[in-house]
Amino acid sequence: TTSSDGSRRCRDRGQRCYPGADTGVRVRWWLSAALVLCLGGLARAERVLDPEPPQVVAERLQGLHDRTMALYEAGDYAGCTRVAEEAVAIARPALTADDPWLALTLNNLGGCLEAAGEYARAEPLYKEALDLRVESDRVGIVPVIVSCNNMGSVRAAQGDVRDALEWYQTAW
Repeated sequence: TTSSDGSRRCRDRGQRCYPGADTGVRVRWWLSAALVLCLGGLARAERVLDPEPPQVVAERLQGLHDRTMALYEAGDYAGCTRVAEEAVAIARPALTADDPWLALTLNNLGGCLEAAGEYARAEPLYKEALDLRVESDRVGIVPVIVSCNNMGSVRAAQGDVRDALEWYQTAW
């Protein structure tokens, strides 16, 4: 319809017309948006109810581990951190506490953060990796030594030489 000032008005509530202002179009758009949101939620629910097999998770983590190490060696600590965070986000919900991959991904993220100078964020990750490795029957002594050494390194970087020395002594 046209108003007295010559502008077009939509049939419902006298609003100005614009493409898609028709009530039917707006309803279809909202229904489409709701459907997309529901399907997205359904896909997430399927991943929770039907998790990936451990072998698939391990293969994904191996690829992320390789990318993390390449970025670390290239000195790209921001990129290294992003990839390591992605690995932790996959490992935490998918793996049990005694799975060596969980401790490794936490340790890798701690290493990227330490290299970037983010010692306060690195330390709890190193500590969690150490705790998992100590409690696990699936890892040997070498990863535990590496974790103790990493704790010493981050404590030394924070200026706590005495605590760092204790960690280094524990490692050796």
